[in-house]
Order: sequence, then structure tokens, then C-alpha cells
Amino acid sequence: GTEATESSEPTEEPTEEPTDEPTDEPTDEPTEGDEPTEGGGTPEPILDACQGADPTQGAKRPGQALRGGGLRVTSPPGYEPSNANQVFTFADGVAAVGQQVEESWLSLYALGALPDVGYESPQQAAETVVECMARSELFYSGFQSRTDLTNEAVTVDGAEGWQITTEIRVQDPRVTVEGDHATVVVAPREDATFGLFVSVVPIADDTRIYEQEVTVAELLE
Repeated sequence: GTEATESSEPTEEPTEEPTDEPTDEPTDEPTEGDEPTEGGGTPEPILDACQGADPTQGAKRPGQALRGGGLRVTSPPGYEPSNANQVFTFADGVAAVGQQVEESWLSLYALGALPDVGYESPQQAAETVVECMARSELFYSGFQSRTDLTNEAVTVDGAEGWQITTEIRVQDPRVTVEGDHATVVVAPREDATFGLFVSVVPIADDTRIYEQEVTVAELLE
């Protein structure tokens, strides 16, 4: 769902400034679809972590397998290595594959690592990633809303991680899509960092959503 095309340089061409609409501050109020957790609610994201990582350093060039952050998944058919890994300014060593949906919209899969910035839980790490994406001019122009579909603990390689699947809606006259059906999975690593999986496909695109679900299931095996 990033606004970049395969040949673009998203770090040099930021999209327009976020609007001043109330929905541009999704952490001030519970987002639609959020469910309270046993710990007393959704943890506050660490927004300072949205910038400063190095998504290109050490990134593995994707082949049939996509590898990063100690994780591995199979690249879905029709996806090619993408320089859109540059938009993941909150993660290190990001490998990404993309598929052009329309001129200004990409479907993406990415794996990388979240630096140790003091996350207290996998849930907080996943929440931070989703909020960083929603607030990023490199991902979305005209952000409108976030509606969580899944926000729950998962097991990745025997360790407890966290998955958030959410619909991120935009209002952008340049595109016809409503926004992204996004899935974020984080998995703890031994060095106090987290492995990261991100996939964004268009809302209501049943074929791509199914591919996303199959890929997530592979990750959680």
C-alpha cells in the first residue's frame, strides 16, 4: 500500500503533509475495532522509533524465499524485489517484494528486524509498527482511519509474538483503492530485538488477501 512505485525513490519524494483531521492522531483515542487486552488495553506505541533505523543496510535480496530478521516466508507469485524497503524507517535490514496494483499503489511483503528501543512486549512492538506506518508520509497520503481485525498473541518459532491485522483507509484522489488490508507480525529474538513481518494488500482484494493469509500461516507454522 505504499505510495511508491517500483522505480521511485520514496525517501527523496515524501508525499504531502498529513492533514489536521482528528483521525491523524489515532493513538489519542481507541481506534475502531481495538479490543482491550488482559493487561488493561492497547499499549502506547513508541513513536520515537518510527525513524532512525536502517532498512537497506544488510538487507538480503529476495528470491523465491523472502528472508529478514531471522524470519523466512515464500514470496507470493508475481511479486518482484522492491526498493520500497526504504520506507520502513523503523526497521533494519528489510527485504521487500512488491507488486504494482495501480500507478501510485503497491502491494508489499517485507521482513526485517526492529531495533532494541525498549519495547516492553511484542504487543507494544507490533502496535508501534502499525502506528508508524499509518502516520508515515512514505506509506500513506490522506490517512483517514484504522480498523483492527486481529490483535492477538501468536507463536512464531516457538516464541510468543504478536499479530495485528488492520484496515488502513485513505482518501487520496490519485488512487481508486480504499486503502490497505495490512498484517504485522513481530517475533522476539535472543538479542532483545524483534523479527518483523509486514504485508499490505488492497482492502477488498480477495485474491491478494487470501495470499496474505497463506503467507502468514506459513510464518506461524
